[in-house]
Amino acid sequence: MAVSTGVQVLGSIFVFLVVFNFLPAGIAWLSRHPERRQITLLNLLSLFSFALWLALLAWAVGGRRDDSAINRFMTDPRLIEVARPASTNTSITQWVVEVSPRGKREALRGLLRDPEVRNAIVFCNRKRDIKE
Repeated sequence: MAVSTGVQVLGSIFVFLVVFNFLPAGIAWLSRHPERRQITLLNLLSLFSFALWLALLAWAVGGRRDDSAINRFMTDPRLIEVARPASTNTSITQWVVEVSPRGKREALRGLLRDPEVRNAIVFCNRKRDIKE
């Protein structure tokens, strides 16, 4: 009876320590922290370092960018973000057809009647052109 009670206590302590260890990752996910994946991955390493665990906990709780601190040291700071370049889906084929202004409708009708064209996206400058 005493052996099983000791195992239960050790098991409970182990479960508590595991849950407590992953507290920074849980906080980061619940608060939808922008770097929650990095915090979670580093949280695995925190099993070996209490200092890392404390740093992760601080990062998860207060790791957002503080603009007020930035504004104290800089005048009119600018945020520059780099987005990946726009590219066309590889399954879409693009065509450019040069026609005279009076031949646009007939050229479009000819392209849409082509049996190889199953779906098409046509862009127009004016709403009036779409209705016609």
